[in-house]
Amino acid sequence: MDNISGQQATPLPETPPIIEQAAQSTPSETSLPPKPKKWLFIIFGVTLIFLIGVVGFLVYQNYQTKRVLETKPSPSPTPSPSPTPQAEEEIKIIDGNIYRADASGKTELLVNKEDPQFKTDSIQEFSDVNTSPDKSKICFIGWPPAPAPSLYYKNLDANELLKIGWGKNCFWSPDSQKIAYNNNTTDVSPVNIFVYDLLSEETKNLTENTSQEGIMRVYDFPRWKDNTTVVSTFVEPLEETGIERESTINILTGEIIDR
Repeated sequence: MDNISGQQATPLPETPPIIEQAAQSTPSETSLPPKPKKWLFIIFGVTLIFLIGVVGFLVYQNYQTKRVLETKPSPSPTPSPSPTPQAEEEIKIIDGNIYRADASGKTELLVNKEDPQFKTDSIQEFSDVNTSPDKSKICFIGWPPAPAPSLYYKNLDANELLKIGWGKNCFWSPDSQKIAYNNNTTDVSPVNIFVYDLLSEETKNLTENTSQEGIMRVYDFPRWKDNTTVVSTFVEPLEETGIERESTINILTGEIIDR
C-alpha cells in the first residue's frame, strides 16, 4: 500500500479535446437565381436600339414616298391625234348655174341654165338652191324675166330633174321626201304654203282656207318642225295692225294653230 503510494504515478497521455467544428450554414446554390452577367444587358440594349432605328427609318421613308406621290402632278394623257375632218361637198351657184364643189375646190356642173328644158320657161339663172338632209337631192328656183319664178327639184343620184310649179322659198322635210314652199304673186294676193310629196308626186295647198273675204294672209319661209308639221310666220295686210303672227300646220290633218 505504502509501496503503491510511494511510487510516482505515471501520468496517462492526454487525449486531445475533440473540437466540434460547427457546420457553417451556406446558402444552397439552387435556392437563389444566378446573377445576370453585365454583357448580356449591353447586347440587349444595342439590339433594341438597332431595331428602333430600323423601324423609324422605314416609317420615315414611307412618309417621304407618300408625300412625293401626293405632290407630284399626275401625267396628263397624251391626246391621240384626231382625224382631220373632211370638208363636205358644197352645192353652190356660179354664173347662174348650179355646181357641186369638193374639198379640193374641183367643181362639177349639176344644172345648166342653157339646157333646152329651161328654154320653155325662159330661165335666165338659178337661185336659192337647197340640199336635202340625205344629200341626194336639191331644190332650187329658176328666174325668168317674167312673170314668176319656177320651182325645180333634182335627184342627184338618178340624175332626174322635175319642175314642181311656180313658187319660191323651198325647204326640205327631215326625211328628204317632201318640199315646202310659197307661191309667188305679183299683185295683192294671198301667199300660201304648199307641200310637194316626192313619193306620191302630189302638191297640196295647206293654207288656202285661211284667206277669206276681207281677210288675206301672206305667209313667208315655211320651215319643218318634223316630218308632219310645218311652221311659218304670216301677216294680214288688210288689218290695220299688220302684226306678224305664226301658224303651226299639221300636213296630215290640215289643222292650223295660230299664235
